[in-house]
This record gives sequence, structure tokens and C-alpha cells, in this order.
Amino acid sequence: ALEPTGSAGGTHAPVQLGADDVAAIVHTSGATGPAKAVRYTHGALAAQRDVVGPLFGMRPGDAFTTSFGPFMLLAPSLQMTCVRPDFPIDRPSALGFDELRAATERAQVTVAWLSPASARRIAATAHGRTVPIGLVMLAGAPIPPDLVAGVRAVTCGDVRTPYGMTECLPVTDGTDPEAAGPLGGNSTGRPVPGCTVVVTPLDDPGTRLADGAWGELLVHAPWMFDGYDAAWSADADTWAVHDGLRYHRTGDVGYVHEGLLFHLGRRRHVLDTPTGPLASVAVEELIRSATGRPVAAVGVGPAGTQVVCIVVDGPGRLAVADHALRDRVRAATAHGIASVLVGPLPVDRRHESKV
Repeated sequence: ALEPTGSAGGTHAPVQLGADDVAAIVHTSGATGPAKAVRYTHGALAAQRDVVGPLFGMRPGDAFTTSFGPFMLLAPSLQMTCVRPDFPIDRPSALGFDELRAATERAQVTVAWLSPASARRIAATAHGRTVPIGLVMLAGAPIPPDLVAGVRAVTCGDVRTPYGMTECLPVTDGTDPEAAGPLGGNSTGRPVPGCTVVVTPLDDPGTRLADGAWGELLVHAPWMFDGYDAAWSADADTWAVHDGLRYHRTGDVGYVHEGLLFHLGRRRHVLDTPTGPLASVAVEELIRSATGRPVAAVGVGPAGTQVVCIVVDGPGRLAVADHALRDRVRAATAHGIASVLVGPLPVDRRHESKV
């Protein structure tokens, strides 16, 4: 920033910016609620830069590629080259193997950060071909183990599934992506050094749950956002205090098991059944494995009495599933399934994955 000096106003001197000064306003995708403007300070961005480089082996002079538009800003802050693949940035599923390989031929790409939609497309269009990339990070939605294996076969590299959000990234290191937890869900690795994760009851963000119990995920880190810009109500609702520190309520649910953080979906997608809350991902992942298709578990009915309905992704208008698919869905889970439907699942534009 510059400010004029002297009366003539012909010369300018740089303004000294502090760690608490606002550096950037970035926006959430709007996938899980109204899109919000997220305020970051210079200190937070510097802390993010300092943790991301060493954590993911991103070194000055290396090259980086991504299917996330906002992540393209990460490379310059780490003195890396950013190679943008040739695909519509608002359609991550358009990034296939050929586009990724062309990007790696323009520079020596060592790191790729991909959305699940891009990763699925790349694996599906590889047809036995490979493109060597040392580290691939998959983020933006729950990552099933078979997708991890598919990307690893294509890139012959280390594949990780770090967890984070626009308000705080990264939260976990993404290691052990194929680990299994006792309550299901997707392993996101261990909390990044300097980041603390707290699990709280769904209706009481001020109380901690012990490891192994699932609830809402709260995070605190030096690289966390400063607040929502000009959204006072949303800002007030997103914070909780533990041990004198301000934590961000992520709106996600999950649990910690043997040091690993397992993600169980969104708080607003939790089903409120007569036997208690039921995390959507814990139901969906078993049925997705059995059907080989994207699915959504939806609670139907008043709170506390909801029954579980399953929507399996398919063409055409939403309709009742045939008997064979219905029986396969019900056999995949111990939870009672009231109804099975087939039809298109809505997805958000940035990730093409969140229902």
C-alpha cells in the first residue's frame, strides 16, 4: 500500500502493514449455506504459508498444479510455479488425465491439489497410463479409500486427504487416508502441529467430548480466519471458547480415534432419528460401496422421529428404486431404510461433490 508524502503529492512511501491488518477477503463456495466473505489478516496468511510448505514438502522452485481456483494463489506465496490445467475452472470434473498430463509437461510438477470430482475423472480416463507426481492431496469432500487407490495408481505418488475449510486450512495432514475407524467415516489424518481440534455435542459447543465420541468439530489455529466480513450474525454463531481460546465451529461432524480425525459429514445432514442422531456419512459410505454409485442419506419427518431414506444417483426424474436395488441398499447397512429412490443428486459448483 502507498500513501502520498509531502504537499506536492508526487512521491509515495510504502505503508507499514501489521500482522493484524486485513490482507484478503476470500469467499466460501456456498455449498453448505449462503456464501460468506471470509476475512484474513497478514499474520494468518503468513502462518498458513509457514505451515503448508514444510508439511507438504512444497519448496521454492518446485511447481504446483490444482483444480481449485483459489489454491492457485498458494504457489506464489511459497515461491513456487503454479501450472493451471486447461479446463473450465468452475467444472472440476472436466479435468481428466490428458489435461493433467499436459500441465505436468509444462513444468516439473511435484505437488497436485485436486477436488474429488477431478480425481475421479483423472482415474477414469487414465486407461492404464500414469503421470508421475510426488504428492497428491485430495480435499473438498469426504474421500473414499477406492478413490485414494485409483489416484495412487495413476500418479505413483503419496496421496493424502487433508481436512480444512475456507475459514481454516489445513486442519489435518491427510496421512493414513485408508485407515478405518470404529464409527465409520473418512480418515483425514492427524491435526497439523499448531492446530487444535475439539469435538463437542451437537447442541452444546461449549462442552468437550472424549476421544471416540462423535459430534461437531471445532478448530483453532494461528492461520485461522479473522471473521466473516459484514456478516455479524453469522460471525457470532461461528465461535465458541475453550480454555480461553476462540474456536471456529466448522459445521462438520466427526470424531478422533487413535490420533486420527474421522469426518462424518455436515452437521445439517445429521439425521434426527428416534434412537438418536445419525451421521449421514456413516450410512452413505456402506451403501455407496455396495452400489458403486453416489448416494445421499436423508432424514424425513419431524425432529426426533425421522426415518432414513436413501437417494441413489441416477438419470431422469426422482423415482422409487426397483426391487433389486432396494434390496441391495437395505442389505448394505444395519440401519432401517424406509425408502430407496433413484435420481440426480444436486452438487455444488466448486467441488461437484457436496450434496
